[in-house]
Amino acid sequence: MQVLHWIETNPTVPVDDWFKRFKHVTVCGQGALIKTFLTTQQTAIGAEIE
Repeated sequence: MQVLHWIETNPTVPVDDWFKRFKHVTVCGQGALIKTFLTTQQTAIGAEIE
């Protein structure tokens, strides 16, 4: 539920490709859109956000 809580905070994200790591998943997006979810073994592309 960390991801849901993070989304509810209406985070500021870059216009380009970005990703945010959580304990069991990495969320990847482009601009305001979430594009995919990755497992911890997969590699994300873009700027890592806090």
